[in-house]
Amino acid sequence: MKRVQRHFVTVAFVAIFAIVSLFLYLEYSQVTRAYKQHAIDTLNSEYGDTMAGMQSIADLLARRIQNDPFYAKTLFSASKGEDNRKLRRELLQRAFSLQKEMERGWQLHFHLKDATSFIRTHKPEMYGDDLSLIRPTVTRMIARQAPLSGFEIGRFFEGYRFLYPLFYKQRYVGSFEISLAANAFVDVMNTRLKNRYSMLLEKGIMEKKTGHRQLLKEYRESCFNDAYLMNKKIYCRQDQVREALRSVKPRIGRLMQTRGSFSLSAPLTADRVKLFTMIPLHGYDGDQVGYFLTIADDDTLEKIFFGTVLKYVLAAVIFFILYIAYIRQKNATVALEQFKSFIDRSTIVSRTDKRGVITYANDAFEKLSGYSKQELVGQPHSIIRHPSMSKEFFKKMWTKLQAGKPWKGKIKNRKKDGGEYVVQAYIFPIFDRKGEITEYIAIRHDITRLEKAKENQEKMLMHQSKLASIGEMVDSAAHQWKQPINIVRMKVDMLGYDFADGEVDKAYVEGFQKSILMQFDHMQDTLDAFRDFLRPDQKNERFSLLHCCKRVLLLMKDELTHHNITVDLKEQNEVIIEGVENEFEHVVLNILANAKDAFSDDMREQKRIDIRMGAQNEEVFLEISDNAGGIPEEVLPKIFEPHMTTKSGGTGMGMYMSYKIAKKQGGELRVRNSGKGAVFTFTKPL
Repeated sequence: MKRVQRHFVTVAFVAIFAIVSLFLYLEYSQVTRAYKQHAIDTLNSEYGDTMAGMQSIADLLARRIQNDPFYAKTLFSASKGEDNRKLRRELLQRAFSLQKEMERGWQLHFHLKDATSFIRTHKPEMYGDDLSLIRPTVTRMIARQAPLSGFEIGRFFEGYRFLYPLFYKQRYVGSFEISLAANAFVDVMNTRLKNRYSMLLEKGIMEKKTGHRQLLKEYRESCFNDAYLMNKKIYCRQDQVREALRSVKPRIGRLMQTRGSFSLSAPLTADRVKLFTMIPLHGYDGDQVGYFLTIADDDTLEKIFFGTVLKYVLAAVIFFILYIAYIRQKNATVALEQFKSFIDRSTIVSRTDKRGVITYANDAFEKLSGYSKQELVGQPHSIIRHPSMSKEFFKKMWTKLQAGKPWKGKIKNRKKDGGEYVVQAYIFPIFDRKGEITEYIAIRHDITRLEKAKENQEKMLMHQSKLASIGEMVDSAAHQWKQPINIVRMKVDMLGYDFADGEVDKAYVEGFQKSILMQFDHMQDTLDAFRDFLRPDQKNERFSLLHCCKRVLLLMKDELTHHNITVDLKEQNEVIIEGVENEFEHVVLNILANAKDAFSDDMREQKRIDIRMGAQNEEVFLEISDNAGGIPEEVLPKIFEPHMTTKSGGTGMGMYMSYKIAKKQGGELRVRNSGKGAVFTFTKPL
C-alpha cells in the first residue's frame, strides 16, 4: 500500500513540475515574442518618423518651386522646341541655388511631359533620355498629374523620390523630383538615432533595373544573405558581425524567405550580443524590394533566456527537495493534502472538452464562482461570462486556442449571485498522439483585489490631477474677472464726475449701460467656460477639438497675456472626435500650463505657442508646440511617468494623467523636441 501511495505521489510531483515547466516556457515565449515585437515596432516607428521628416523637407522645397513660375515656364518652352541648351543652363543655375540650401544627399531632377529627362542637378551632362521604361514613378506622374512619393530603384540611383507636377497656364508641362539617396537616408538615421542602420536590396531586382557596371561600382553582396546586395557606402562592417552571423545566418536566411519582419539576437563575444531587426522595404508601388535593418548591442533576450533557465533550475531544486522531504517524513500524506489544499485555495483549475464544456472544476473554482461543482460540470464557460466581456474578445481567444496555441490574459467573470471577479488566466490545449486537441486546461488566479487597487489608484491620481487643474482654472478665472471689475469700478467712479460736469444725458447713459453690460457678458462667458470645465459627467460625446481648445484658451487668456505669450490657433476645418470633452480639456490645459511655466524665466521677446489640428493617414491629430527651448533630453523619455516633474513645487501628475486620458479616449499622446521647443501631439484613429 505504501509503495502504491509513494508511486502516486511521485506521479503527482512530476505532473506539478511539468505544469510549472510549461508555465515557465509560456512565460519565456511570451516575453521574448513581446520584446522582439517591440524591437520591430521601434524600427518601424523610427523608419516612419524619418520618412515623414524627409517628406516634410521635400514638401517645403516643392512649394517654393511650384510658386516660382520660372520653372513651369521653362519646361513649357522646352516642350515647344525652344533652345533647350540655354533653358537647361538657366534652370540649372536656378536649381543650384536651391540645392545649396539642402542637406547633402538631396538631388533635383526635372522631367518633360513626355517622360524624357530634362536636367539632373547631380549629373547635368545627362539629359534627354526616355524614362518611361525605367522609371515607373515618372510614368505614373504623367497619368495622375498629382504628387507621389516612395522608394524606387533606377538605373544609376536607388533612394526616396518625391515627385510633384508643374502646370503652366493650368496645363501640365512636366514634373520635378526631389530625391534622397538611400545611403543619405541611412546616414540621417545613423546620425540622429542611437543604433546602426543599413539596407538590403534584392539582387534579382537590382540586376534587372541597374546597369552591370553600376552594380560593380556601388554594390556588393550582403553579409546577411547572398540573394541581397548592400550599397558600399552603407555596408555593415563584416568584421564586427562575422562571429555573430556565423551562428544565426541560416536562421536569418529562412526568416528572410518569409518576407516579413523579424528580430533575433546572436552572441558576438563573451560579453557582447548583437540584436538584428529587419522590416520589409517596399517600393512606391507597394512591392517588397528588400529589407531595412538595424544592428544594436542588446543582450536583453539572452538575459531573459538565462533568467528563465535559472527559474527552471530553481524550480527543479525546490521540487527535488520537497520530494526527498516527503520520502523521509512519515506524515507525507498529510503534507501532500496540505499542499493540495493550498493549491485549491490559491489556484482555480478547470478542464473543458473541445467544445468548451466544463468537465472538471476544483474547490477554488467552486468557492469563487458561487456555483457548485455539479452546477459547473457539463456547462459551457459562458455560465460565468460577465456582460462587459465582448464576444470579439472570446472569439480571438478561441481562434488562438483552436490553432493549438496557449492563451494568456485577464478575464472578468460573473458569480452566481451577480457579483463580479477578475482572474489572470492561462489556458492551453492538450493533444493526443496524433496531434489533435482533446481538451483544454485553464489555470487562473484571482486578481480582483489587485485590479480594484489599480482602479482606486487611478481614480486618486485623476482626482489629484483635476484638483491641480482646478487650481490653475481658479487663478485664470480670477485674472479674467479682475479686468472687467476694474473697468466697471472706473466707469462708476467717472459717473459722478461726469454728472457734476453736466455731461450725463441719454446718449451718455446708453453708452455707459452698453459698456457695463459688455463687461458683464465677458464675466458670464468666463464663468460658463469654468463651469463646463468642472462638469463631472463621464459620458462619451462627439465634440470639436477646435471648440475644446478655444474654451481652454478663454480660461487662460489673461494668464497668457500676462506672460506676453502669443497663441496661434489655426482655424482649420472642424475636427470632430468622440470622447469626454471636459476630460480632454484637462489634456489641453496641462500642455498649455506647462508651456506657460517653461516661459516664466525666459527673457526672449517673442514667446509663442502654436496649435494646429487636422486629419491625415486615417487619423485625427492635435499638435501643440512652443518655442521655449524644449524638454531636457534626459527627462523626455520619462515625461509621462507619474510624479515626474521639472518644476519646483510641481506634483508631476499633469502629464501622467494627460497620457492616461488620451489612452482612455482611444488615442495616443506623444512628445518630442523640435529645434525651438517641445511638441505635444495627440492622435486618434478615424
